[in-house]
Amino acid sequence: MVLLAAGLVLLVLAGAGCGGGSKSKTSTTTTTTPAQTTTQPSSQATTTSVSQTEYQFSPSAVTVKSGSTLTVTNDGKISHNLTVQQGTDPKKTTTKLIGTPTSLPGKTDKLKVSLKPGKYSMYCSVPGHRDLGMVGTFTVIK
Repeated sequence: MVLLAAGLVLLVLAGAGCGGGSKSKTSTTTTTTPAQTTTQPSSQATTTSVSQTEYQFSPSAVTVKSGSTLTVTNDGKISHNLTVQQGTDPKKTTTKLIGTPTSLPGKTDKLKVSLKPGKYSMYCSVPGHRDLGMVGTFTVIK
């Protein structure tokens, strides 16, 4: 009987020890899981607006959903536009697909993205701006 009681005490103590260690491990797992969840949506984030300044787009890598509308604001001191063309090389002239009108400083335009999912390039078609580096990538997702 004494041996049975001693065995039960050891079993209870061993269970309590595991419980404490289990909580610590659960805490670590819980901390890791939200970090992974937070990272995943940001990789699928889409761009909703683009700023234009002298000879650059911000961001220069745009990702939008097909059917969405992109807000394009000229935050520079001279006229700019955003033109999307076929192909992934923005320095090479190809077929224009969509684009904003050339806008004066301070103006904002809306660009309806009606392209199929894929990779395209963007540039400013004001003469000389493409050559000065006003280019970027334009990715359309479902």
